Amino acid sequence: MDRDQYIALKQGDKMIQGKYTKADLEKMENKLWWVSTAGIICVALVVFFLIIPNFRVCNTRSDSMVPTFSVGDLVLFGPIGGADHIDRGDIILFEPINPVEESSVLLGGTVYYTKRVIGLPGERIRIEDGVVYINGDPLDEPYKVFSAYDRNAFLRDMDEILIPAGYYFVMGDNRDHSEDSRIFGPIPHDSIRFSLIFSIPTLAGVLTGANNDELFIDG
Repeated sequence: MDRDQYIALKQGDKMIQGKYTKADLEKMENKLWWVSTAGIICVALVVFFLIIPNFRVCNTRSDSMVPTFSVGDLVLFGPIGGADHIDRGDIILFEPINPVEESSVLLGGTVYYTKRVIGLPGERIRIEDGVVYINGDPLDEPYKVFSAYDRNAFLRDMDEILIPAGYYFVMGDNRDHSEDSRIFGPIPHDSIRFSLIFSIPTLAGVLTGANNDELFIDG
């Protein structure tokens, strides 16, 4: 059918002849699609700005969490929900009281660190030759790595301490290159802002992430 040829439309029981062409109908369909798309985008933006205070999209700047996160990876964090929702093994985003290293994440002028929760309030924790002991029992940590060149090997040992109520012992997965609770002690619950939802490897992460086999030995 010719796009400029008028087509027959039915309005109720009445036939409308010679009023619209196929091109006219396509234009109306396109206009309706754009209006609908714009409406969906507006609704999505409203929802986004309503929930964004509870989420953080961060760019990893430190290699303390290698190989879990490579330098340059994007990481999405969400609300923690409360003290009862923080478990051993959780990866959290927290605001350090006295930063002692370059921030692993810098967002909106606020310095955040991202580490893994290792010890919980009221637990006794010590480290011997890289093995973490919780209340005297060794902790299984398949995610941790050490430097193949004994870098900062002094961090592989720590005398036993008691984690105070309301505090958490956190460490980076890259144990020989992470300034964490072994340096600045357990962190208070109030400093924890977000917990991990998921991470997105980026091209920068693939190119600069130091997770090559020759750099690490298994934990």
